[in-house]
Amino acid sequence: MGHRPLRGRAKAHETPIGLLPHKEDLDLKGVNLPESSLHQLLDLDRDAWHREIDDIGKYLEEYGDRLPGALRAEYQRVKKALG
Repeated sequence: MGHRPLRGRAKAHETPIGLLPHKEDLDLKGVNLPESSLHQLLDLDRDAWHREIDDIGKYLEEYGDRLPGALRAEYQRVKKALG
């Protein structure tokens, strides 16, 4: 997973759950947020996502055949990307 420009204005890094911005590309003027909190918001907690993805799968199973194929495919993509 690498870095990708977003519409030529900012960079983000690819993660299994999507693109996450770099903190230096965010306009945080007027935001009183400790550095540790910002880091936590912009970091991918793989352990938490491993636990969460199984719960998401169980929830989606409740829809059976009514679950749109695109949603099922995205779930499977994220689960696979998390490893």
